[in-house]
Amino acid sequence: MTTETIKQFMKQKEELNDQQYLMATLAYHLAPVVKCKKASSILTFNKRNRNVYKLWDEYKEQFSLGEVTYYELKRTSQHVSVLFFIPNCLKDVFNSKENREFLKNCGYDKCTCIYEYLERLKNRYKDQCPHEIGLFLGVPLKDVESFIKHDGSNYLVCGYWKVYHKLQQSIALFKAYDKAKDNIVKLFTNGRYKDILAS
Repeated sequence: MTTETIKQFMKQKEELNDQQYLMATLAYHLAPVVKCKKASSILTFNKRNRNVYKLWDEYKEQFSLGEVTYYELKRTSQHVSVLFFIPNCLKDVFNSKENREFLKNCGYDKCTCIYEYLERLKNRYKDQCPHEIGLFLGVPLKDVESFIKHDGSNYLVCGYWKVYHKLQQSIALFKAYDKAKDNIVKLFTNGRYKDILAS
């Protein structure tokens, strides 16, 4: 996707009404979740520019994007951070024995269902972004552990996360995520606004 195409996408998006603008923004950023079954993505809405904070509050009840649902992790007077996820994909993260053990050591030992995990994450997210959020976002456990061990340094490549293991596999996944987002841009720039949310 060229820089010019992205600029055209952003420009055309600005011409939409508020609800269309929000939904087109969500469709673009959540394309890896919808199309590639990425466990989740986190988006933060603020009051700058188009005041997406306000738009989110106005239209979140009408949010519909495949199997994706959402959970608000943090809200302040200036921004709201929202985790968008497919429940079954997130359950797969928690069904991994290794992931459960790691999360247990982070204080998730009493969690038995997806919303208990989310509630615990929300509590830990109040003061800072905890390392284990990587697991919720679909980052492989080994990469999360290496990120902690190396304090975010010495990674092989930085894409949707900092990769320390299985470089080629991760690069292929990043390309798939990018392609999913590119498809949204193509639909949009070709005037197929109504197809965006159905894509």
